[in-house]
Amino acid sequence: MRNNSSDRGKSRARIILTNLAFTALIIIAFAGVSEIVFRTTHAFGTRISWFQPDPMIGYRAAPHAKYWTFNENDHPIAGRINNYGYRDREWRTQKPENTVRIALLGDSSVEAYDVELDSTFYRIAERRINAMRGRKVEFMDFARSGFTQSEELLVLKNEVLRFSPDMALLFFLPGNDIADVSKETTADWMRPFFSVAADGQLILDTGFAQTRGYRARALVSRVKRHSALISFLTERFNAYQRVRQAPAAAPSRGRTIMTGAEWAPYLTLCTAHPNPAYARSYALTKTLIEAMSDCCRQNGVRFVVVSLDIPAYLPENEKAFASIDSTFNPNFFDDDMRAFAESLDIDYLGLERAFRQAYEEKGVPLHWAHWNYAGHRLVADMLVHHLGPAIDSLERGDL
Repeated sequence: MRNNSSDRGKSRARIILTNLAFTALIIIAFAGVSEIVFRTTHAFGTRISWFQPDPMIGYRAAPHAKYWTFNENDHPIAGRINNYGYRDREWRTQKPENTVRIALLGDSSVEAYDVELDSTFYRIAERRINAMRGRKVEFMDFARSGFTQSEELLVLKNEVLRFSPDMALLFFLPGNDIADVSKETTADWMRPFFSVAADGQLILDTGFAQTRGYRARALVSRVKRHSALISFLTERFNAYQRVRQAPAAAPSRGRTIMTGAEWAPYLTLCTAHPNPAYARSYALTKTLIEAMSDCCRQNGVRFVVVSLDIPAYLPENEKAFASIDSTFNPNFFDDDMRAFAESLDIDYLGLERAFRQAYEEKGVPLHWAHWNYAGHRLVADMLVHHLGPAIDSLERGDL
């Protein structure tokens, strides 16, 4: 009896082990086939991640990594990250002779993954300026999706200055630049934050790099940059997390959707009834911009603030926003940032009115979600026109 019972136990164990092995083989085979399919077809927009964690700015693109994206354009955009981890051509640290170097700081609008590199506003502007001048102008794109002035200040000090730029252009986006600059209003805590001490000094907090979440991201990142399947799964999980967190992190006083635009808390700053938390975040944004201006001035770099357009440049969106709050001023950020720049004695370029005028005159859409080709050409036109006198002054040796 004992032998029969023992034999039956061993038989059941063998069956269980066989089933487990068979299941494991099926999972491995499925994962392998999925990996091949995702790599070769980019099904569901799948791509191998080209980003890696960074303990100072949260994450960055991996130098020399290939990228592939298919979001807003009607065709995929592919290329390779440069030798310093930015979406641009290869860079040399030493500035070439007889060259005006212009560093760009901004977020996804400036990183511009939705158009080819040669179709970005700064490449168009660079070609046009160089065709008109004897001295070469070189734009360098230090932007990264999701940047606020916190990350941009760190990149300016730790990375941009080593390239000896003559000019730095900060592209200020009123939306996420304000929301994500402070723990009080952001939905993404995996990033650096600045606070202002009683004596006015900026205090940097990079505590996110010590969290379990960051350490887990660092481990997963090593696999993501070699696996399309893991990249796909983590992207979908992160998207789910953002959807879950956003409503709690960014409550709004009502909402409307109009041609892709929605009433968001930062838009209350354009009214007589600003959201107090976002007003504090906006004040912190200005403090960081002032710190960037001071840094540039101390290092002999001309500093220019460029304020990006908001959805209100479309007349139908302006009417929709005004229907929520009749005091809504579509030009608030353009005017307020211009006055702020003048108070710091720095150069300023606003895009809001130019986008509205271009749309009203031509009726041509200038966005998908980010700028489309027409939007990039418009920004290039404005830079060519605006930067000419600044470049002239640099050539004369003026700051």
